[in-house]
Amino acid sequence: MKLTLRGWGRETTQHHHLVKPVANEAKKYQPKTQGPIFWHDALTAYGKIEKAALSGSFLVEMKFEEIELENWLTQFSKLKPAEALRMIAKAQAEAIIALNSAAEENKK
Repeated sequence: MKLTLRGWGRETTQHHHLVKPVANEAKKYQPKTQGPIFWHDALTAYGKIEKAALSGSFLVEMKFEEIELENWLTQFSKLKPAEALRMIAKAQAEAIIALNSAAEENKK
């Protein structure tokens, strides 16, 4: 995951941080050398940013890799299967509509 922090109300410098994955082993967080963010439960992921020296209020932009979102959906599905099925059904319907719209646009 990549974080970009922009000053809230007044942007002077953008701060870019790569969030490094951590493993939660026996209630102790251990940094991993590389790889995507792993979701520890249905709604929680942990990561480490380095060399952050910030004060004030910021707009935070979070960019996830596809594998990180897949990791989240897998973990969410394991822990909240009924909610995951509802969410996936809605997403599937939206994807079908988007594909049909794209096909219609290509015909024009």
